[in-house]
Parts: sequence; C-alpha cells; structure tokens
Amino acid sequence: MRSERRSLKRKPTSRRVSKPAKTLKSRRVSCQNFDVVKIWKETIWLFEKLIQVALLGALILTAYQVKNWALESPLFSLKQVAVELSKSDGKITEEEVIKRVSLPSGLNIWKVNSEEISKKIKENQWVKEVVVSKRFPNRVVIRVEAYEARWLYNQKGALYFVDPNGVIFKPALSEEGMDYPILSHFDPEEAPQVVEAFKEISSELQTSIGIHEAHISEFIWSRFGHHRLVIQNYPHSFELKLGLEELKEKGELLKVLLARLEESHLSPRVIDLLSGKKGVVKIYSGS
Repeated sequence: MRSERRSLKRKPTSRRVSKPAKTLKSRRVSCQNFDVVKIWKETIWLFEKLIQVALLGALILTAYQVKNWALESPLFSLKQVAVELSKSDGKITEEEVIKRVSLPSGLNIWKVNSEEISKKIKENQWVKEVVVSKRFPNRVVIRVEAYEARWLYNQKGALYFVDPNGVIFKPALSEEGMDYPILSHFDPEEAPQVVEAFKEISSELQTSIGIHEAHISEFIWSRFGHHRLVIQNYPHSFELKLGLEELKEKGELLKVLLARLEESHLSPRVIDLLSGKKGVVKIYSGS
C-alpha cells in the first residue's frame, strides 16, 4: 500500500519564478527618466517664452520712452514752413497758404497733421494737388500745384473753368478773368473727349490758315460730329462748321474760300464745310 501511495505522488516540476520586485524597480526608473526629460524640455520652452516676453516688454517700454522724448524735445520744434507753388498764376499765393495752414512757431513737427493741412489748402478751388513733407528735425515743406484754366464750359448759362486735361474744376468768376474760348453743348463727363476734338481742330486751323485759339470765341460740340466754331476778328467774325474727318483737306479749302471772299470784299456769316468738298458760304446781306 505504501508503495502504491508513493507511486501516486506527483513529482515536483521546476518553475521559473519571476522577480516582481526587480521588474517594478526598473519600471520606476524608466518612468523617472521619462519625467525628467519632459520636465526639462518644458522648462526650457517656458524660459524661452519668458525671455521673449521680457524682450517685447523692453521694446515697448523703449518705444514709449522714445515717443515721449520726441514729442517733448525742443530738437523737433518747428522753425520754418516753406511753400512751393506750381502753375499758380497768381491764383494762389504763399501768404494765403501760410494763413490757411496757420502752423505756430515752436509746434512739435511730429504733431503736424499733413492731411488736415492739405484739406485746408484745398478749400481754394484753384488748388489741384497738395503735398506736405516733414523735413526733420524742424522744417515743413508744402508743395501746391494749381489748376491751369484753359477754357470755359458753358452749362445752361453757368460758366466753369476747364483745365488742359478736360477737368471742370470750379465756377468762373468775372474778377478771375474770363478771356477763354467757351466749350458748350455737352455733358460734364464728355469734357475730355470734347477737349481732344477741340485741340485737334484748333491745331489744324492754326497750321493751315493761322487761326489761333485766341480767335475762337466758342466751340459748339456735336455728338454727330457736326461741330461748330465761332471765329472772331479774323479779320471778320463768322461761324465755321466742320467735323474731324479730313481736317487737313478742309483746312486747305477754308484757306481758298477766305482768300476769294477777301478778293471779293465779302464778309462771311457762315462757312459750312460739312456739305461736301466745295463748301457752302453764307454772307451778310449788306456785303
């Protein structure tokens, strides 16, 4: 029986038992190493940000101090206001500009408002453009360009000055001088087109027969090309009808017609060069 019981007993098997204490210890060490690296990186990042904030604060503080110094320093106290006029023709004067601007001597140049100065000067409708320049440390230069009146625009009996580019810029007053050719019978937005047509016609008339712009009292525009000019003192006053087509040929024809009228001692009332190559002349009945 004993032998049987002994045989029934299992033989012990060998097992490898892990050492948990050692494994936990190694894990703790690796976790500790990981935490140290992470904290170190975060510390460096925070330190860099603090430096950036400090530098930015220093720059802002320095800029604020420099600004205060510039606004208070006598180095930037205004000592001279120079005015440069272009094409003024007496319509704008240096004295008027200085008076309109009224910059007090000793004003800090940083406090000079260029936009406000330009606005005040442009209250004079003859002013086309204003450029205000600060010449540090204590000088201001104001450049003023005036409009150049070349013609008058007749809009329903009201007259306005027109510049060489066809810009209608202000109402015309008798005391400002109104000895300019009158452009009429068009809308304001058509002014540049009308001006170009008038330039072309007047240039050809001057070249072909010597009719200068001063001899032209009025240029009557037509959208259909049937333009009319009122000619004065050449040597008689008459109305001339012509378009832009074949201007050179019409100029030669006009020269011939005027010569024949002069030989015949006749004064033309209307010369129509729109009706073919021969032209039509209407004379005064008393001629």
